[in-house]
Amino acid sequence: MASPSSENRHRSSLEGILDFSPSVLKPDEAHRARRVFRQIIKHNEQRSPSENEEYNAVKLVRLTEEYLLCEQGRDRFLNFFFTFLGISVNNAASFDGWDEGEKEKLYRQLLEFSNFLFNNFYLPLMASAVKTPQPSAQTSGSQNSCLYTGTNKRLSELRGTCLKRDHHRCIVSRKFDFSESRKRAKIHGDNAKDDEGRLLVEDDQDFDDLEVAHIIPHSLMDLKGRPELDMSKQTAIMILDMFDYGIAHKIEGCEIDRPFNALTLTPLLHRAFGDFEIFFEPATEIPHSYRINRIKSGLLRVPGVPVTRTLFLTPERTIDPPSAQLLAIHRAIAHILHLSGAGIQISDILQELEDARVQSDGSTHLEHLVNLRLQGWWNGIHVY
Repeated sequence: MASPSSENRHRSSLEGILDFSPSVLKPDEAHRARRVFRQIIKHNEQRSPSENEEYNAVKLVRLTEEYLLCEQGRDRFLNFFFTFLGISVNNAASFDGWDEGEKEKLYRQLLEFSNFLFNNFYLPLMASAVKTPQPSAQTSGSQNSCLYTGTNKRLSELRGTCLKRDHHRCIVSRKFDFSESRKRAKIHGDNAKDDEGRLLVEDDQDFDDLEVAHIIPHSLMDLKGRPELDMSKQTAIMILDMFDYGIAHKIEGCEIDRPFNALTLTPLLHRAFGDFEIFFEPATEIPHSYRINRIKSGLLRVPGVPVTRTLFLTPERTIDPPSAQLLAIHRAIAHILHLSGAGIQISDILQELEDARVQSDGSTHLEHLVNLRLQGWWNGIHVY
C-alpha cells in the first residue's frame, strides 16, 4: 500500500468523492480492499478510546461495513472509504509495512471518516426520523396523486391510506384508531364495528390516536423550497444507497411518501421506531410476518414489545404493504447505532433540542444543532 507521505490522504471537500454511479470494484480489487480495510480496523479498534470520545468511532466504521445488505453496496462503501482517505485501492497491498508515524496519521483520518458518517448520515437520519408530520387522514383515489399534490396533502393521503391498509390499527399494539372509533360510534352507536366486524364496545378493544410513521424519513427527500436537494441530503442518500444498492431510486422524490415506506403506529411506538429503539425482523416463512423487538441498551421497556405480528394486506394488494427491504435497512441502522454507542450520543444531542438548553460550561452540541437547522434537517422546533 502506498504510504501516506506519497498520496493526498484526506480530501478536504466532497468534490470527487460523492459517486452515485453503479460502478463496483473488480473482483481482485474488492478482495484487496476488504482485506486491507479489515487490517486497518483491527489495528485501530484495539486502541483505547480517548476521554472525549463519546462513542466508538472506529467501531462505527466497521459496523457500517458489516451491516450493509448487498455486495455491490459494500464495494461502493469500500471505494468511498479509500477515496476519502486518499488511498488508491489498486495500490493497496498491506497495512503491516507502515511505520508508526504513518499509522498514527491514518488513525486520525479514520476518525475523520467516522465523524463524516456520524455528521452526514446517522445524526441527520435519526434527527429527522423522530416524527412524521401528522395532517388529518385523507384517502386518495389516485395512485399517482403525489405527482400533483403538495407535501401536506400527500402526507394526509398517506395517513388515510395506511389506516385503511392496516385496518385502522397500530401494526404492533393492535390498538384501534380513536378518531375512527368515534366516527363509527356517532353513526352506529353501540353497534359500531372494527374492520374485522367485531363490536368496538367489546371489553378487549383498546384505542389510541394513531400516526403514520415513515420507515425512511420523509425529510430526506424534502426540498425545503429549493429546486433540488442540497449537498447534505445528497450525501445522506448516497450513504443510504450503500445499504442496499438502488434503494435511493425506490424512495426518490414523492415516492418516499408511498405506503411501502410507512407504518401505522401509536405515538409511543412511533417515537421508539424513529429513535431506532425497536425494529422489525422476519419471523417465520409466512409472508409479511415480523418479530418486533427492541434494542437492549438499558432503556426503559417498550410496552408490548417484543411481539410477533403478521401485517394486514388489502384485497388484491391494492395498497402496498411495508417494504421488507426498507425495514431491513432500518433494522441494520438500529443495530449500528446501538453497538457503536452512536445512538446514545445522538439521543443526547436531540435531548438538547427538546430541552432547548445550552450548558453553562459550553458543553452543548451547538455546532451539531446549528448544522441540522442550516441543512434543513430540523426547523428549530422540536415536536416532542
